[in-house]
Amino acid sequence: MDNQNIPKGCLPFDLERACAGDPMVTRDGRTVDGFLFNARAEGSTYPCVVTVGDLFRTYTTKGKWSHDSASSEHDLFMVDTRPVPVAREVTSEPPPIPGAKDSDPVFPRNLTAGHLSVSEGGLNIRQHAAIALRVPTSGTPWLDDMIREARRLDASEAALQGWLATFGEATPNPERCARFARELGEALVATGGAA
Repeated sequence: MDNQNIPKGCLPFDLERACAGDPMVTRDGRTVDGFLFNARAEGSTYPCVVTVGDLFRTYTTKGKWSHDSASSEHDLFMVDTRPVPVAREVTSEPPPIPGAKDSDPVFPRNLTAGHLSVSEGGLNIRQHAAIALRVPTSGTPWLDDMIREARRLDASEAALQGWLATFGEATPNPERCARFARELGEALVATGGAA
C-alpha cells in the first residue's frame, strides 16, 4: 500500500494487527466495526471481510479495497494508538503547599515530610502573586504603588508607540508626545485598560 497517502492519525494496514483486533478505519475516516480473515481462502484476491456500519466489504491482505494499484477511499488503515507526547508547561514555580496561607513566604527554607520551616522576611505568596499578575492588591501599600507605576509606564510606552506610528514621516513635537503618553497611560491604568 502506498505510504504517501496515509491519513492523519493512522498507520499502514497490518494484517497481523488487524487479526489481533487492533482498531482500523477506512481512508475516508469510517470506523471498521468487524474484521474477519479467511485463512482457508488460499489464492483468493479478497480473503479479508470487513464491516463498516451496515456494509460488508472484501479486501486484499494489504488492506486494499481494489486489487489494482489505485488508492480508494475504502482502503484500510490501522489507527495509530501510540501515546501522543504531551507538552508540559515548565514553570519556575514550586507546586502549591497544602494549607499555605497568603501571608506564608513564597520561598520556604525547608519542606520535609510536610513540615514547613520558613525564613524571616522576603515576599509572601500574596505579594508574589500581585507582582506576577501585575495587580496592585498585595496588601503592602509601597508595593502596590510600584505595581501601579510600572503599569502606568508600560501603558504610556505602548500609547506613545501607537501614537507615533500614526505620524508616518512627519516629526512630532517631543513635549507634546510626552504629555500625551503620560495622560493616556494614566487614563488606561485608571480604567483598568493597562496590561
